[in-house]
Amino acid sequence: MTTVLFTSVGRRVTLVRQVREAAARLGGAVAIIGTDVDPLAPALQVVDIGLRVPRYSEPGYVERLKELCVSHGVDVAVPLSDPDARLLALNRGLLEDTGAVVSAVSPESAEIVDDKWETFLFLSRIGIRTPTTWLDEDHRPEDVGTYLLKPRRGSAGKGIQVVRPGASAFIPEGYLAQELADGPEITVDLACDQDGQVIGVGMRERLEVRAGEVSKSRTIVNAEVEEAAVLIASNLNAVGFLTAQCFATNDGPVFIEVNGRIGGGAPLSIQAGYAGDEALCRLFRPATSARELAAVDHFMTRYDDQFFSTGMPTTFSNERRG
Repeated sequence: MTTVLFTSVGRRVTLVRQVREAAARLGGAVAIIGTDVDPLAPALQVVDIGLRVPRYSEPGYVERLKELCVSHGVDVAVPLSDPDARLLALNRGLLEDTGAVVSAVSPESAEIVDDKWETFLFLSRIGIRTPTTWLDEDHRPEDVGTYLLKPRRGSAGKGIQVVRPGASAFIPEGYLAQELADGPEITVDLACDQDGQVIGVGMRERLEVRAGEVSKSRTIVNAEVEEAAVLIASNLNAVGFLTAQCFATNDGPVFIEVNGRIGGGAPLSIQAGYAGDEALCRLFRPATSARELAAVDHFMTRYDDQFFSTGMPTTFSNERRG
């Protein structure tokens, strides 16, 4: 029996189901614990044990996760939000002391996957193409076209503003400015083994986005994107899941973001065969020496569904799960 802890499980219903199905394919069993600050988080309805926990910013949050790892014998802990990805990276050693494998970048890389300015500096440092980025108007390039004002920390496209050519905008504290890249937007799902080697890659083109999250997409294969994404992962000393985003321009991929967690649209890559679900069940041990790639031209379209309950849920247990 493999025990998996998903933190901030939110709406990841499909991911939970895929991991359970992967365990069955591998001939084993899995117990999935999900935590969330919101007792109405939909995925709490499908995990084996669902627990409400403090908000990530509250004192004692990481200690609570450590307690759960000990009391439930967690084999692998996986963050599903950006704040959790940073916290699990910074506290990877603390959680690994419980015996759990932690899906996270190295503590030294925690800020790189949380702060977009640090992401820009990191990508530039390792030779990955990334849009021109600046922190104040004094450093705005003279020939810049359309650019974006983006929160340095944030996700799902929240707080982004578009600045058209010829206009200028004050850059608020906590924001940066980044030149707008052009071309199809590609998300790369990466799975790394316990030695930091990439063992699975899935590439997804965003066809439609709703409220900052992908709603329609298809899998692609692009050797330049794969090579750059693998280089990114290898420089972050990651175990488990990473997500990188880029634009496939006429001059090659231009990367804009790296997240230290599995992406919201990753179920498409899993369905197409990049095997992140099976890697998780194997505690991120490689099945073969070959890197597993998602097949091309698998499509995903997402829709809303719902669970119903009487009264406000508090704690779920496997006695209520089929």
